[in-house]
Amino acid sequence: MKTENSIWAARTKLFFRCVYENPYIPFSPFPKQAEMILATEKEVLIGGAAGGSKSISLLMRALFYVEDDVNEYHALILRRTLSDLKRKGALIQRPVNG
Repeated sequence: MKTENSIWAARTKLFFRCVYENPYIPFSPFPKQAEMILATEKEVLIGGAAGGSKSISLLMRALFYVEDDVNEYHALILRRTLSDLKRKGALIQRPVNG
């Protein structure tokens, strides 16, 4: 049986490979974002005020396995309205390289 330290080491290695080394994720996650991204539960609830990077967390999680050659992965991010995606600082308006 794996020890807790070896499980943590494996999850950390996966995180670095799938987030920091992923060319499709141009952002570095905050600690709470990293916690959400690494969650093993099927559903994770996140909340907070506007501008708290919740959408960016969802985007990073959706892109987590994009580089994985073994699994075909599909993700869909929905917002109530298109204006929710287009407003200043939202996902569509977010700069990719900066």
